[in-house]
Amino acid sequence: MAWHPVFLWIRLIEISTLILLVRVILSWFPEARHSKFYWYLFKVTEPVLAPVRSAIPNLGIDISPIIVIFLLNLITRIISKVFSY
Repeated sequence: MAWHPVFLWIRLIEISTLILLVRVILSWFPEARHSKFYWYLFKVTEPVLAPVRSAIPNLGIDISPIIVIFLLNLITRIISKVFSY
């Protein structure tokens, strides 16, 4: 099976979503914040989360990962519908 560019974009979005989920889960464990793995995830995901975080009001809990994951899911659905995947 040949790799279609659209298929590749969908997979990249899915991997990005997984990386965000891992960061969220690790954030529930305070001791994880001292690991190099967590800080790598932080450096990779923060450029995406920070603008979203600054655009929404402070609700006492950081919902920026939820919004970004929702948007990534929406983009995947749109791509799938447009290209019939």
